Parts: sequence; C-alpha cells; structure tokens
Amino acid sequence: MSKASPFLDPLYGESTLSDTLDALARQPVMQRLRQIRLSNIDSLGMPGIANVSRYEHSAGTAILAAKVGFSKGLSHSERIILEAAALLHDSAIPPFGHLVEEMFEYASAGVKHEERWSQLLGAPESQELGGLDLQIFQGRQAGLVPWAKKTFRERSQASLKEILDTIQGRGKFGRCICGDLDLDNLDNVTRAAFHMGLPTDKSLPMKIAESMIGLDPVKGVTFAGGSGELILEWLKTRKQVYERFMLCRADFVGKIMLIFAAILAYKRGYFTVRDWVLTDSEFINKLSTCKDKEVSGPVSSWLCNELWPLSELFWMQGDAPTYSHISEFSDVVSNQLERTCFVYRIKDKRTRELRIHFDDGGDIKLGRKSEQWLLGVGSSLRESFTDAENKHLLDSACQFFSTEAVGKGNRDEAPTLSLFQ
Repeated sequence: MSKASPFLDPLYGESTLSDTLDALARQPVMQRLRQIRLSNIDSLGMPGIANVSRYEHSAGTAILAAKVGFSKGLSHSERIILEAAALLHDSAIPPFGHLVEEMFEYASAGVKHEERWSQLLGAPESQELGGLDLQIFQGRQAGLVPWAKKTFRERSQASLKEILDTIQGRGKFGRCICGDLDLDNLDNVTRAAFHMGLPTDKSLPMKIAESMIGLDPVKGVTFAGGSGELILEWLKTRKQVYERFMLCRADFVGKIMLIFAAILAYKRGYFTVRDWVLTDSEFINKLSTCKDKEVSGPVSSWLCNELWPLSELFWMQGDAPTYSHISEFSDVVSNQLERTCFVYRIKDKRTRELRIHFDDGGDIKLGRKSEQWLLGVGSSLRESFTDAENKHLLDSACQFFSTEAVGKGNRDEAPTLSLFQ
C-alpha cells in the first residue's frame, strides 16, 4: 500500500488521511465525486460555491471522523469503519446530487439510495446493473470490494455491511454519520458558508467533532459540557447558508428548468435510472445535446443564463407535499393559466431541532423544527407572471394542498400575511 500524501483542505489546512483511507479515496467510486458538485446546481447567485466538489466535502468529513473525541477508544478496525463511512457517505449520489434525486421522485421512478449502494457493493441481490460489473467512472468498477478484501481480508463483506449501515444511520457509529448533528452536516454547512463568502469560523466543525466524546447507538453522540455555544454558532451558520440556498431566485428557477428537462428526458427514454453513475458534465452534455428541443432547450438556456420567468416565492404552512403531488399541481396551474408551468418546492432547512446529550447528564433541545416549505412556479412562456397570476397561483396552491401561506420568500424580510393588498 502506497503512503498517503498530504493535501491542503480549505477548512482544516494541511491534512493527511491514513494510508488505508487514502487507498480508498483513490478508488473510482471516490474519484467520480470530483466531478459531482456539492451545491446540486452550478449556482448563478453564489459563484463561489458553484464548483466545490463532493469529493472535497467527503474528504473533509473523513478528516473530522479521524478527530472525533471518542475515537481514541476505538480499535484499529473500528476507526477504519467510521472513517470509511465518512469518506463514502456521498458515493452513491447521482449527477447534480439531490436535484436528480428529486427528478426521480417527480417521475415516480423509485430509485433508492439502498438500491444504488447494493449495486456499488456488488451484493447478490444487485441484478439490474450486474453488481461487480457496474462501471462507476471512466469505464472502471467501483473498487470497493477489492479495497475491502485487502483491508479486512476474511471479514471484507461483513465490514462493508458495517460501513453501509453506518452511512445509513444504523449500527454502532450510525448516529455519528447520519444523525441529528452529524459529521456530514458539520462539514457541509461550514464548507458551503466558507465558499459562499459568509463570515465563517473554519475551525467550528473540528471543535464540535472533538467535543464528541461518547457514542451510543440509541442516544447518539454525547458531547462535552460547554460545547453548547459551539453548536448554537453552527446552527446560526446553517440558517445563513440555507436562507441563501433557498431564496436565490436565479438558482430556484434554474432547478426548475433542469428538473423539467430531466423529467422529459427520462419519460422519453433519453435518460434512465442506470444513468445515475454519470458525472455532472456527462449529465448536462447528455441533455443539452439531445435532438429533442423540449429537452435540450431549457438546459441550453440555463447554461446561457437565459432564465424562465419565475413567480413569487411563497412560504407555505405544514409538511411539504411529495414531488408527485407537486407534479399534479403543475398540470393544474398549466391548464388554469394556459401556459406551461412547472412547480417546485423546497423543505425549509433554515432551522433544525437538535436534541443534544451532554456528558454531565443533561439533555438539551437546541434550535426548532420548521413547519414551513417554499413554493415557486416557473414557465417556459417568456412573459413575467402578473400580480393577478401570482395571486391565482397562491390561492390555487392553498386550496390544492389544503394549507395556507405565511409569507413571501424574500430574504431578510419577515413573513407577511397580507400578500396582495
């Protein structure tokens, strides 16, 4: 096994993965993530975050996993399981990340993380893509099974299962990678804030990771006393990040255009569930060069920053509806307004309720659960939505989803109940 080389991380400075983790990072399954962006869309409103890769974020999460406060009490094998899960947690993500996952939900394709992981691991039940024959990147197989055999020997399959369980929030270390306050989110939020240009304490994720001094499969992570202020600071950073992610109108309508085109491509057979292994550039090239202009047109326009008109953004009360339900509403408003409309919604991620267990025995609730979601409508008709159309969209949405609006989606403005006076 070759010796790991140091690298410079934007948040954590000069860093080095262990030789074993470095060998995993070199596998095709991880190298593909260099070509998948973290922000799910090539952001027009926040160019600093536009091309940060999920590889950078995954490496950062693995750095945190090696520094968690309870890691000194783990065996060598346990440390590898935890750090490998941190490194691999995004490896089954499709091009454009959650954006294409949402497209599959709009189209009721039913593509699950569990199924993609089964394909990556070459599990026996993985028949569709051939298990070990899956070409994940540049014509190469994922590389997970050979790495596991070299690392864990006769326990390779069991260890890969432990890694998968950890990524999905199960097992001994699951709550550390996929929990209320996990290493994935610690790095993700702070890394996004830094690249977006927000005032950021780059050391915050490391400080919180080091305060993780215990771990229980049921209770989750135990934090050192006095770390509450650090967690509150992270929640504040999270609010600033997601407020900008959610309320950037250029990116909101960009997502509408890409999902609209991708759904047509999927329904017309130009894009299939097998294509989840594509990189961002391969995905965009596939859609933008499609001879079907209804597919390529919106993508080409987005690439040239020729954006569709976008309605007002509205904060709605209650749980966010499914994307298949949102798709039904798209058909309704298209007929009502006599123009092609596509409706998009985002769950409110500005706030999160955390139940934190401290080593002094205290359990504290920090933050709060949001009861809102954001709704917007884009249209291929190159005419702005009128005030009357915006009011009709809002009234129709409230009736269709049996809910009420609580304000307009304008950043830094308090919600207003009287939307149209």
